[in-house]
Amino acid sequence: MTRYEVRTAQAGLRLDSFLLQSLLIPFPVTRSALASVISEAVKVNKKAGKKGLKLSEGDLVEVDDALLSSVLGQPGQDKLEAVKGDLKILEETSEYIVLNKPKGVAVHPGIGNENNTIANYLKAYLTDKGEYDPNIKRGGIVHRLDKVVSGILLCAKTRETQIFLQNQFEQRKVAKLYLGRVVALNKPLMKSKYKAKDEVAKFVQNGLKPNERWIQVEGKIMRDKANRMRMVLSDDHGRSALSYILPLDGDFVLICIKTGRNHQIRATLKKLGWCIQGDVLYGDTKGKLRSGIELEQILLSIETAPDVTHTFSLI
Repeated sequence: MTRYEVRTAQAGLRLDSFLLQSLLIPFPVTRSALASVISEAVKVNKKAGKKGLKLSEGDLVEVDDALLSSVLGQPGQDKLEAVKGDLKILEETSEYIVLNKPKGVAVHPGIGNENNTIANYLKAYLTDKGEYDPNIKRGGIVHRLDKVVSGILLCAKTRETQIFLQNQFEQRKVAKLYLGRVVALNKPLMKSKYKAKDEVAKFVQNGLKPNERWIQVEGKIMRDKANRMRMVLSDDHGRSALSYILPLDGDFVLICIKTGRNHQIRATLKKLGWCIQGDVLYGDTKGKLRSGIELEQILLSIETAPDVTHTFSLI
């Protein structure tokens, strides 16, 4: 039996999220897989655990390692393969690495691609430097970008830092901006004379928040019944999603997402009648989705340590 005490930075997390961050479980393990054994293998304050339980500071989480291992694999076993690859490092400290992820490169291993990912490259890079922490998960990846998307990717070098940074994403304390080039599907584009560099500066000056000129788009994200590979923004079903869109000069838009749902940006733009250039999955019939689409995360602002906020930008 392993026991964990919920720290201040972890308060407010769901039990399943807490376990995914705290246990050293071989990749990949989803919340749904973990949920299947939580009620039997996990207790919170001596009571049977529930996946959606919100934790409070000081809660005692107890895990039956033997039972959990029989279903999910042996905790602590690091199966990630170290593979040398190109990493475009923007900044590196003793606690984290900030990368500029290229299009066409997956962040995590998955079916059909277990070796050529950012996580694999990070493990090889840190191992060669003698700085790889075997306790980190997924090579230190903190958040994710779709394979076809480029931009800023934050990675931790220690398990403590990884948990600290992931908690901020879970609690929606991170500011993110994307720059996309769009095409019209069934509605004309809304164009303006705003320049990306100027508007990013205004976004920062406004406390990392969209101002009144941004278009607010809110709804529910769910699987598209017509194509299970896509997501769709609806009014009734799915998980809540909130985005802000600012049309720029030419065919470009800035996108600020307040929630981190799968394909949120692409589904939101389709709701507006638009599509990222090159995104054949969401409707650009003239595009060629080979290695990437015209979408890039250009700004990320986060506390890299308690009360120390850093804003990383490509513009």
